[in-house]
Amino acid sequence: MEKKKCPICGDECIKELCYKCNEKKDSGYIALIEVDETKSREVKKGFLVNKNAYRTGRVFHVKKEVFRRIFNRDESSNFVFIQIPVGNFLQKHL
Repeated sequence: MEKKKCPICGDECIKELCYKCNEKKDSGYIALIEVDETKSREVKKGFLVNKNAYRTGRVFHVKKEVFRRIFNRDESSNFVFIQIPVGNFLQKHL
């Protein structure tokens, strides 16, 4: 069986997400992955591609309902990238 890397935490997995991140997703959480856009490569059409994202190491898991209230939008994916100032704000207020 082919092993992949979890796009959220980087752990090896067999499915789309590792066990831990999949449990969070199934419990209604979305992962907010902090990236440094100045060190990331190639943003396409305003979006950062996963393989080109320079991750800082901070990941925040928030309920999708909280995500909707903070960012005033719905999100269907398992994770989104956030900039460092957003990560700093979340660290202070979550």
